[in-house]
Amino acid sequence: MIRQILRENDEYCQSLSLGNFLVLEKGSRLVGTVKLECRPDFIYLSSLAVMKEEQRKGFAKEIMLSVISNQRKPLYLYTIIPAFFTKFGFSIVPDPGFLPSKDAYECEDCSPEKCVCMKREYP
Repeated sequence: MIRQILRENDEYCQSLSLGNFLVLEKGSRLVGTVKLECRPDFIYLSSLAVMKEEQRKGFAKEIMLSVISNQRKPLYLYTIIPAFFTKFGFSIVPDPGFLPSKDAYECEDCSPEKCVCMKREYP
């Protein structure tokens, strides 16, 4: 089911491991997901996606609030929709060089000219 949600949102790539996903369920139905890679000094967030028919209902916001409330390290991500993440305290930063390569996520097939690195500090 995670793979299906990622595919319908263009978030799936061949090299993506399906481990370390946080999922959001409503009733017995999986509606959204996000991948969290915990590193010693930070957490890398990727593959935030909500089922197409469940979008615009606040589920991505619910996932992000859960992630933020449960983390005690800085969060990093790449995105082409920075306005969404600024609502959660993320800001655009230069790529620090220690994040997973964008090549691993097949970013060249997306919108590389729009892709930015963002960071949210733990308060």
